[in-house]
Amino acid sequence: MRKFCFAAFAAVLIGTTACTPKAPEQFTGKIVDGTMNTVTVESPADGRRVTFTTEDADMQEAYGLLLGNTATVTYRGKLGETTPALKVVTDPAYVTAIGRWVEPNPIDPEQEQGIEIRINGVAASINMLTLRYEAWELAPEGDRIILSGVSEGSGGPYPFEQTAEIIEMDGKPALKIDAVVLTKKDLI
Repeated sequence: MRKFCFAAFAAVLIGTTACTPKAPEQFTGKIVDGTMNTVTVESPADGRRVTFTTEDADMQEAYGLLLGNTATVTYRGKLGETTPALKVVTDPAYVTAIGRWVEPNPIDPEQEQGIEIRINGVAASINMLTLRYEAWELAPEGDRIILSGVSEGSGGPYPFEQTAEIIEMDGKPALKIDAVVLTKKDLI
């Protein structure tokens, strides 16, 4: 009788552990593609690309699935050709950074100058011929971006890199680069 009870207990224990769903896991990387109901994320460690379906996912912290943004996708089970996402989280600073950041041109106040920050790490100068912004990326510290490009003035050309901080000024986003503060011309 004891052997039977032990065997029955063991069978129940094995049955319940076999049916227990796997704990959720996370996959983190850069967004490289997306559709209305999917997002493809590439791991920086090994370049692996995984496509997640987002139809039933918690998207409250996704902040727009823009190409180039970092995404952490929570899922359950094995990663397959398309894996259902439970939750998608992206960096809100990336979405805030995208846009045209300008100030009045000190030589001609009727014009503006500044930086246009685009998806996928692309940056461009606005009415600045000697300071060509070309690229940007999120800095490890939140609300900071790293801008890079080529300076044509002062005996250039030479490459440069600047760190800019996304701040709030008068209730609106602003981009502070050293002592210069640019305001956001258009919001997304």
